[in-house]
Amino acid sequence: MAISWKSTFNEYECLFTPYHFLNVLLCICFYVTKTIEPLCHFLYGSDTKCFINEREYQIMLLMGIMIFVKNKRATAAITVSVFFPQPAYTGLESVIYFRGNSPLDEIAKNKDVVWLIEFYANWSAPCHYLAPVFAKISVKYSLPNFKFGKIDVGRYSDEANKLNISTKVTSSALPTLILFRDGKEVKRIPKVTSNGRTTRYHFTEENIIRDFDLNNILLDCKRQSKTSSGHIKSD
Repeated sequence: MAISWKSTFNEYECLFTPYHFLNVLLCICFYVTKTIEPLCHFLYGSDTKCFINEREYQIMLLMGIMIFVKNKRATAAITVSVFFPQPAYTGLESVIYFRGNSPLDEIAKNKDVVWLIEFYANWSAPCHYLAPVFAKISVKYSLPNFKFGKIDVGRYSDEANKLNISTKVTSSALPTLILFRDGKEVKRIPKVTSNGRTTRYHFTEENIIRDFDLNNILLDCKRQSKTSSGHIKSD
């Protein structure tokens, strides 16, 4: 039970930041200021009735649906994001950030290495949430022949297009994790259906380890490393 609570806390620890606090505050400030006396009289006039009427409820519901569907941000929210940006992960990691001209060619050349690559975008909130999870996994599983890397789709849009990863702002394909063996893709998460839709996926440490079978990959890579070392010594 204690382990379960600890893993749950670690998963949501990244939410306890000024960025998320300010966004929650913005969401509730209108309701609070419109229903509490004398605050509502001070802000909206002495003749104002301190409650949310039906029309205001309808407007808030419509705005909520629009934000959810279109993923738009108001000017005020952009201002908050500038001064209180969503924090980037700064902890331990064993991740290679590709900077060369063709990351996929580099992966294809290193056929002796198993790669788990995250395709991400700096503007994507789901990518920010995945960052600490991916970093922790990389520290646990990284080996000389089992490496973890990241490719920025904003910088390498052509590489993303080759792998059918949408780079649009409304895309649900970011982040995408792809496992490469012998320089070729063998599995990806989230999956893409036959009609081109991206399936939903909950990027937790446990799910990623299970669905990519990382424990068995780690054992295989360790065996291969020992075998290679044995051949070198015998030679």
